[in-house]
Amino acid sequence: MTATPGTVEATPTSEDSEGTTSDGREASVQDWVDAWSEEADLLIVGDGYSNLPSQWVQLWGAQVAADRPVTIRHWGEAEDVTFNDPIVLSETDGPQLTMWNASREGTTVADAAERIDRFVEEAGGEVDAVLVSLGMDSGGEEIAASLDGLITALDGVDDGVPVLVAIGPPGLYEPGVADGVTAWSEEKDDRVALLEVGPAASENPTAEEWAVAFQQLLDDR
Repeated sequence: MTATPGTVEATPTSEDSEGTTSDGREASVQDWVDAWSEEADLLIVGDGYSNLPSQWVQLWGAQVAADRPVTIRHWGEAEDVTFNDPIVLSETDGPQLTMWNASREGTTVADAAERIDRFVEEAGGEVDAVLVSLGMDSGGEEIAASLDGLITALDGVDDGVPVLVAIGPPGLYEPGVADGVTAWSEEKDDRVALLEVGPAASENPTAEEWAVAFQQLLDDR
């Protein structure tokens, strides 16, 4: 499917408490995109590759903002209590998208899982979709167990919310981390969708290249 960056053709589906669609299909990237295609709150749970305004998440948000109003709020890492003031990426016509970027420098998957309830609470108590982009600081971590904990935490505060796990080029992570995230996501394909950015980006992409590759993969889904 080809689409203009930031636009989708919504195909409404319902989800049960296990995250699968009502007709038994696996969780998909399209389901995740559909979840925020109208007015929506999108929570991003990430690490030091996505926590700053100069990094790929906000740059991707700027692409989406070409076609709809988008506001992003970054987590206040110093106090680690709530999100910083909003940054308006565009005020064009269309359904409002609020991106709650709960990325934190130095966070592991397990660290993020422990803060999920706070992230969702500070985002208003409920979000429409979740983007997970972790692994930078997870060398030596039990990836599968930590991701299980993350999903359990998410379902504890927002049951069945659509989740996309995005993983960058393997060379950006400690050995085994990217493979671990991919293997877990494939095993849990009834609950989460997976997007591997590596095949669409250079081995060591800039933030802009990462953002462009991510949107291109969404357009090609």
